[in-house]
Amino acid sequence: MARTRKTDKEMATRRDEILDAALAILSDVEAHGVTMRAIAERLGIAPMTIYTYFDDQAALLRALSARETEKLAAPLREVVRRAEGRDIAAAMREMLAVFPWFARTHPQIFALAWVSSTMHSDTRSELLVERQRAIVTPVAQLIQVGIDRRVFAARDAQLAAITIIGIVNFPLVSFHLGRISDSALVDQLVVETHEAALRYLHAEFQEE
Repeated sequence: MARTRKTDKEMATRRDEILDAALAILSDVEAHGVTMRAIAERLGIAPMTIYTYFDDQAALLRALSARETEKLAAPLREVVRRAEGRDIAAAMREMLAVFPWFARTHPQIFALAWVSSTMHSDTRSELLVERQRAIVTPVAQLIQVGIDRRVFAARDAQLAAITIIGIVNFPLVSFHLGRISDSALVDQLVVETHEAALRYLHAEFQEE
């Protein structure tokens, strides 16, 4: 008897189950430990079944990172949506606070997206593109609002967004890499880097 083809809904459900299993495994091991075999064992399915949904481990990790990064992108977009009529500096502080929140509440995904060196360079490049679209864009949009209101210095908003994300992520990435082990120091650095990012955004503004 011919095997019944799964519906699109069933395919989507199974795909999410695979990603959920990968995320659960990622909570215990580094990204390289999220193998097709490990996922299959957790789900009680044959490893080859996973290849119906993902070409390889790299594709699976990209999909997982994209899905979970949306948990960071969504609150960033929400800050932009509510920026109308608000103090733009206060809105930017709220936006910057999302990054340490995400690093604390989703440490494995933060490491996968920003820290992990276990993936092939092509995979890393694709994740960077996805991150640019999902994360840099709303930050740049809020910066542009500040520029338009003449609160922030006139500069390329996209470049400024990448710059301040780099500033505020520095202590978070350093902590994940083990270069800073004192969590209290990380908290202090978060405060300092947020202030540095805001000073950068305000710098060099001159009335015409």
